[in-house]
Amino acid sequence: MTKNIIMPVSKKGGIYKTTISRSLVEIFRYKKGLKTAVYDTDATTSSALTRAYGYHITKYDSDVKKIKREKDENPLTGVQRLDLRSGDRKTGRENILQSLDLDCEVVIIDTPADSISDIQKIADRGNSVNGLLDELESADCKLSLIFPINDEIECVHSAQAFMDLFGDRVNYFGMKVLYSDVSIQKKSDFFSYWDGYDSIVNGEKIRKYGNIKPDFEKLGGTELFMDFIEPTIKAELNDYSAKFSELIGLKPAIPCLERGSKRKLETWLDEMEEQADIMQKVWSK
Repeated sequence: MTKNIIMPVSKKGGIYKTTISRSLVEIFRYKKGLKTAVYDTDATTSSALTRAYGYHITKYDSDVKKIKREKDENPLTGVQRLDLRSGDRKTGRENILQSLDLDCEVVIIDTPADSISDIQKIADRGNSVNGLLDELESADCKLSLIFPINDEIECVHSAQAFMDLFGDRVNYFGMKVLYSDVSIQKKSDFFSYWDGYDSIVNGEKIRKYGNIKPDFEKLGGTELFMDFIEPTIKAELNDYSAKFSELIGLKPAIPCLERGSKRKLETWLDEMEEQADIMQKVWSK
């Protein structure tokens, strides 16, 4: 059975890569019950992924809202931290290849911003990813790259750079991320650099941008969608360093969300599960 390696990537920071990773850990590991290994490869920050999924609640005192947690660095049950930018034999990027031998169905690797040059050093000399892809194929593993897409042109440039590097040997997913409460009427315009748009110049209609879409589709790319999370809900997630399931009661609950916010988060997570279902359909082809 093919093992699927998921890697959200972008040359740009602050673009919801880790939010994507958190949601997929929640869905594949907890909602779908798949054996899922998780790696956090940004050693320079205290990642929200590690804070939420690299610890387990052992006690919650509702009177003082104090949480006791136990650290779990096992990638199959918690999160293992590695440094993608380091060549250290114990904690550096080459250890990512250990995931190929794990007894699991899915591997999620959260990456730092601008990691394209470091990825080329996992099993190569820094000028290609052929060695990495050969290792994956020899272990019957398939890599899926997820590009977070928003309303900035840097997202398009980043996706193009990764597609140029990896070619047709991986699965591509473009995750359209709506990070503000845009009305339904405006959603179609929000991703204009990715989708392209019509502009009137000297009375003539000219199509601008959107050149990446034909290349993406030719490589078999699939679009996904992540809707807006209300700031108050995201603040609770970060303040409590909580798993989604801990806030909505799928696991031992932290009673901090109001009923309305809890329902909104449940709906959002259900929508993200639909995106994961789309990924699994692509994998099964």
